[in-house]
Amino acid sequence: MDDLSFESVVEVPEPGSLALVLAGMGLAGAVRRRRSKH
Repeated sequence: MDDLSFESVVEVPEPGSLALVLAGMGLAGAVRRRRSKH
């Protein structure tokens, strides 16, 4: 039982949520670059 609960906690987050986080970080970086150019 310990192995099962441990594995479920270590599981990788859903690909969709991971993509959302990466997209958000990319957007923030793009906005920063645009603002610094002004």
